[in-house]
Amino acid sequence: MDGRPPPPPTRRTLPVRRWAAYTTCAWTLTGYGTLKLYWALGGTALTSSAPLPRSGREELAAQTPGTMAGHWVSVGLVLLGALAALATVRSWGHVLPRRLLTVPMWITGALMVLRALGALGFGFVGDAMVLTGVLHVDPADAEIAHHLSRVDLLLWSPYFLVWGLLWGATAWATPRRPPRWRVTAAARGVGSGPVTITVVRPPCYCREPRVPEGQMILMGDNDVRQFGIDVYDQWTAMWNGELDLAEKIMAPEFVLRYAQAGTEAFDDVRTPQQLADIIATWHRGRRGLRFVTEGSAVVDLALVDGTLTGLVARPYLATVPDEDGLTVARSGTDTLRITGGLISEVWSVSSGAAGRTFYH
Repeated sequence: MDGRPPPPPTRRTLPVRRWAAYTTCAWTLTGYGTLKLYWALGGTALTSSAPLPRSGREELAAQTPGTMAGHWVSVGLVLLGALAALATVRSWGHVLPRRLLTVPMWITGALMVLRALGALGFGFVGDAMVLTGVLHVDPADAEIAHHLSRVDLLLWSPYFLVWGLLWGATAWATPRRPPRWRVTAAARGVGSGPVTITVVRPPCYCREPRVPEGQMILMGDNDVRQFGIDVYDQWTAMWNGELDLAEKIMAPEFVLRYAQAGTEAFDDVRTPQQLADIIATWHRGRRGLRFVTEGSAVVDLALVDGTLTGLVARPYLATVPDEDGLTVARSGTDTLRITGGLISEVWSVSSGAAGRTFYH
């Protein structure tokens, strides 16, 4: 095994993740959540059509203390579920283990789909059997049974089916969390040859490849340099539209220092999500914009308090078609400060509108 971190796992694209998370959150709050809050505050609409046994509907209509308490518990669970959905796409949710979010989502989604289909009582199958007469109903209860089946067939079952599929989509779209590598050195310097380090994989951040805790590997000068080059390559790929990389390579809070004209918007960017958003906006206004690395990278990394820390700098070439379809090329240099294996500060300069390229 060499000393380099593994390649990042396959990830779902950021737009898909956002669509799944925000739609699930909205569906949860505006549908089930709003109804439960309405009932908790004393509302009675739809209580007689709730897909419950007779005793359950009677308690619902009577607004017993236990029923009202249950409504408030449901409201709390709805808020918790909405926050869980948002945690899959917001930077504050990255401190949570992926499985802590996705396993309950998969289970909840599966139960909701089964409920909609009729495996748990009410559902499409049961409703259809009641309405078509396949399922025998006591004549005294026939009218209410047909009413409940029609309401469930047209309202509750479709709602739960969509809700369950949304939870599954959110869980599926949630990417594996990148490993945060911490290294403990047997010697401080790396200039005199290989350095023995310990790679510690935090639990629940990723599944593959598995690196057993305490595994010893050798990391020489070339490995340290390659690590810096890999980080810069991912920085470039992020600027070319692979926005999910922001969560992998950027520190939770960082500083951008851009000297180019028209880059004032980057001054207030501090989080990976903000950076991903502004890069997406940058590309929408510059169709065809492409960045490539040029020249040799300058890598000055060392083990500081057990982590790789230092600077990585490299020239880049940016190309974009102008209004006439001709390619405009500009060179620049980005210098990345790496702290604990993550980018914590960036300095960027370029040749500007009237500038030249470094390499011909």
